[in-house]
Amino acid sequence: MKSQADSWIAYIEAWKAPRTAQTYSQHLYQFLRWLGDRDITHATIEDYITATRKVCAPATVNKTLAAIKSFCSWAAVRCDTPNPALNVRGVKRSVVQRFQERKRRILTTNEFQACCAISRGNHLDTLLILGHTGIRASEFLSLTPDCDRGSMLHITGKGDKDRTIPINSRLRLALDRQRYGSYYTCVDLYSTHSKLSWLCQSIANRARIPKFTPHSLRHYFCTQLLRKGTPIETVRLIMGHASAEITLSIYTHFTEQDLQGATDCLD
Repeated sequence: MKSQADSWIAYIEAWKAPRTAQTYSQHLYQFLRWLGDRDITHATIEDYITATRKVCAPATVNKTLAAIKSFCSWAAVRCDTPNPALNVRGVKRSVVQRFQERKRRILTTNEFQACCAISRGNHLDTLLILGHTGIRASEFLSLTPDCDRGSMLHITGKGDKDRTIPINSRLRLALDRQRYGSYYTCVDLYSTHSKLSWLCQSIANRARIPKFTPHSLRHYFCTQLLRKGTPIETVRLIMGHASAEITLSIYTHFTEQDLQGATDCLD
C-alpha cells in the first residue's frame, strides 16, 4: 500500500501546489497508519472519517477526506478497480461558515501605515505588493514581471483561474523598484511561505502591533475596497472569489469604527 501511496504522491506533486501536495500526503499517510493491515474499503473510510470528526475541525475532516478520495480515485483508474471512497460524504458547511471558522487577523489602516513607516527596501515593497493587490502568498511566490500588463496585474490563482488587478501609483513604484530582469527581487528573496511569514512577523514586532500573516494583508486589502464603497462584484473579481457570498462574508470582520456614524443619515 505504501508503494502505491508513494506513487500517488509523486503524481500529485506534478500538478498540485507544493503545500497542497504536502497536506494531501500527510493526511493520506495518517489514514494508512490508522488503517494498519486492513484494506481500504467504504466502511474503513467511513470509520476513519467518523473518528476524525470527533477530534478535528470540519475543515480538517474535509481536507482529510479530499486526500483519501483523490488517492482512491487515482488507484481505481490505475488498477481498474471500484473506488471505495466514491460515496463517502464529508462535513457540510455553508460558504460563510467555512470562512468564519478561520481565525482571521485583519490589519487596521493605522497598523498597515505603521508597518510601512518602519519598513524600507524589499520589506516595504513586499508589504505594498501584498497590501495593494490582495494576492495570496502562493500567488506572490509565482509573481514575475510577465504578470505586469501596464495598468493591470495578471494573476493566475486557485484552480488556474485568471484575474486582473488594477495597479495603483504606490504599487507601480514598488513593482518598478523590484523588477530585475525576468524576476522581482523581493519574490526571489522571500521565496517560500515560511520566509514570507517570518517577514510579516518581523515587521509586526518592529511596529509593535499584534503579529499578522501574509493572508492578513489579503483580508486588509479586501476590507479596504469594501470600506471605500467598491461594488461587491468588482471586489469579487479582483479577489478571485468563487462567489459574492464569500466576498460579503468579509463584512463580518468590520470593526466598531465602521459602525460609528452609520445612523447619522437618519432623522
